[in-house]
Amino acid sequence: LARGPLLRATASLLISEDPRETADFILPLGGARSIAEAARLCRSEQAAGVLLIPSKPEYAQTLGVLPSEEELLARELTRAGIADRTATTVLSPVGSDWSRFRLLGAWLTDHPDARVKIVCGRFQSARCRHLLRAVLSKEAARVGLLALACPEYDETNWWNRKEGVLDVCNSSMSYAHVLLCGEDEEKAAWDPDQYEKRLR
Repeated sequence: LARGPLLRATASLLISEDPRETADFILPLGGARSIAEAARLCRSEQAAGVLLIPSKPEYAQTLGVLPSEEELLARELTRAGIADRTATTVLSPVGSDWSRFRLLGAWLTDHPDARVKIVCGRFQSARCRHLLRAVLSKEAARVGLLALACPEYDETNWWNRKEGVLDVCNSSMSYAHVLLCGEDEEKAAWDPDQYEKRLR
């Protein structure tokens, strides 16, 4: 009988969210779904623009096999019909979330009146909050969190779907790693040419 409440309580430890208030910029951090949500928020006039801090491109993106985050954002804004009236700011690609939040802090310092709403995966939001507090100081007060739930599951039923179990397990491990180990050394991007040379 206690299984459901216990599993809901477990997932709730991974969630941190602020009241849904308007912001000047939306910062999507949860992949394609968060980018689509950023476009929806701009279309509903809950934000004036999108701030994008992309990850360093994967090898498939450099080959054009997969779209870049900039391309995904342009596609979603066009689909929402707001590409011509939505301000977009794209900062330098980063290799880790720690670097991403440092860059966000520097941008906020340069834009002292701007308010940012981060859109991230629901079970990644507590980890995101921890990184915000660890990296940003007073600027963190101008950053809100929107914990975006997956359409197929949330904290009330995640254990009924394989994808939900994987999401909670992976999010738990990544959050625990940040809490216990702090920041990892940033790894260099995989270079197929260098890899091929080492095989010779």
